[in-house]
Amino acid sequence: MVKVITAIRNKELDQAFADWTKGFTAPVSRTFRGTMRRVMRKIPFQTHVGIHHGRICNNGPSSSAIGKLANSFSTPAFL
Repeated sequence: MVKVITAIRNKELDQAFADWTKGFTAPVSRTFRGTMRRVMRKIPFQTHVGIHHGRICNNGPSSSAIGKLANSFSTPAFL
């Protein structure tokens, strides 16, 4: 962090960043790309058993912001 702050104050950040990124230009092998594709594939959807129930405690009036939020979660959306 000290190096970054010093480079910003000395207006040398662009050059320091360019020097730093020179080591990251190695070509990527085909096996690495294939491995990354397999890892990054979307995981199939898994159905879950049961429904989680929760409740927002409201120790105030139902017309308050937290009361309206609690009512919106407790009332079914199709009604």
